[in-house]
Amino acid sequence: KFLYKALKCKEPPSSDRLAAMQILFEVCPCFKFGFMAANGAIIEAFKDEKRVHIIDFDINQGSQYITLIQTISSQSGKPPHLRLTGVDDPESIQRPVGGLQIIGLRLEKLAEALGVPFEFHIVPSKTSIVTPSMLDCRPGEALIVNFAFQLHHMPDESVTTVNQRDQLLRMIKSLNPKLVTVVEQDVNTNT
Repeated sequence: KFLYKALKCKEPPSSDRLAAMQILFEVCPCFKFGFMAANGAIIEAFKDEKRVHIIDFDINQGSQYITLIQTISSQSGKPPHLRLTGVDDPESIQRPVGGLQIIGLRLEKLAEALGVPFEFHIVPSKTSIVTPSMLDCRPGEALIVNFAFQLHHMPDESVTTVNQRDQLLRMIKSLNPKLVTVVEQDVNTNT
């Protein structure tokens, strides 16, 4: 548990560092392939849906959703109403520089320009203490949960007796999502 805290960066990233992180996500095959695979599954899951709610537990720079919004806008027919909820750790190094507010505004502008109905919401909470009521799931929405490069950061039974990862997954299962996507560079990092 203390190891996770010790490894966190102490200073917020500069705008140059955020720009460099964006470039990394765009050019790194690991990230790009993972996001493309998740987006393909997401698009397939909400085919014929009018309202879609995606909950993302590590939206990072929003790169995955830039591509998703572009893909939705290029499909024939009326695009679904897309509601994206990003969970933002209050201790995140991105928070002091605008964090998810900046990412949300960028995605909202893109969606508006491309004609995709879009809402963006932030849940300011550590992933391990998120509750269903914080996520504002609504009837009539196809619920999709995205874990991109997130679960390997959560302690499991090999680290602590309180298995936060399994608690989170049980909570998500209770929401009865249509799809849960998991993107990880190595699925065997905690056990």
